[in-house]
Amino acid sequence: MSPRLLIVALTTCALCLGAASPLTARDTTDPFWNYRSDAERGELPFDDSVITPWVESGGEPPSLPPDDALTQLDLEELQAGMTAYTHQPSISVDASDRVPRYWLIIKADGGGYNATYEGLRCNTREYKIYAYGHPERSEPVRLVKAPKWRSLDADLAGYRREVARTYFCGGVRPRTMREIDAALRGNLRGAYPYTEYTE
Repeated sequence: MSPRLLIVALTTCALCLGAASPLTARDTTDPFWNYRSDAERGELPFDDSVITPWVESGGEPPSLPPDDALTQLDLEELQAGMTAYTHQPSISVDASDRVPRYWLIIKADGGGYNATYEGLRCNTREYKIYAYGHPERSEPVRLVKAPKWRSLDADLAGYRREVARTYFCGGVRPRTMREIDAALRGNLRGAYPYTEYTE
């Protein structure tokens, strides 16, 4: 091999080694390199396999609640002439996926009725509709065929965001059943703690 080809080969090899481990190569410009921890040197590898991916574990709707079992929700974002309700006994917060699930019933003064069985992911600010309900149908509960998580921020109906922050989410975490019960009684009010914070 000619000297010129040998230099090219060695240079290529050095570049490959440098690209393969940029964080583990000794920084010759750092006089304190030998005194730094592995973390400060960037030598601690991160193992993605130790992270357990989030898996949804619920979503089966309970029966549509009767009108005399509903609890009224105090929502400022709801249109005039409409009132929101939920069914307190069927509210759940799954211990595995940490999703609060509940019936949300909207009634209009003129007789309109809309019921949805929904879930919230408080940490991602998303909601999902699992089923629709109406007491006058032959089948009062109709399942959504392929329910999807949707952004609360993209939802034009602002009352859903208010439902989340007032009753079911304590910031980025779901509220406990005890906190939800207190919120429904009007003894616990709150909003997302970082709403006003901007970087």
